This record gives sequence, structure tokens and C-alpha cells, in this order.
Amino acid sequence: MLLGTFELSGFHPAPRALLQINVSFKIEVNGILNVSAEEKLSSKKNNITIKYNKGGQPNQN
Repeated sequence: MLLGTFELSGFHPAPRALLQINVSFKIEVNGILNVSAEEKLSSKKNNITIKYNKGGQPNQN
């Protein structure tokens, strides 16, 4: 099941060995999933928050 997607873009191309992306996942007690990513050289960041509604389908914010 796909919960959601987000894009991390706008950083300069780099060799695979130099590209560093930190991704973190946080699941809160109430089931909310927070995902964030940061590319270290450019400091570009993006995040997504996914909540479940009563129908069982995820909602993205």
C-alpha cells in the first residue's frame, strides 16, 4: 500500500559517493507518520505528514 510520496529536488548533481540524504521517520502515538529528508550539501529539505482517516485511507498534508 502506498501511503504517500514527496520529492526532494533542486540540488546539484553529484557523484554517488558524495550525495548524502538523511531520511527520518517518526510515528506518533496516534498513528500519524512524519517523514522528512534533507540533502546535506545543499541543505534542501522536504517532508510529509500522513494521517489515517476513519475510512482506512491515508491523508497527506
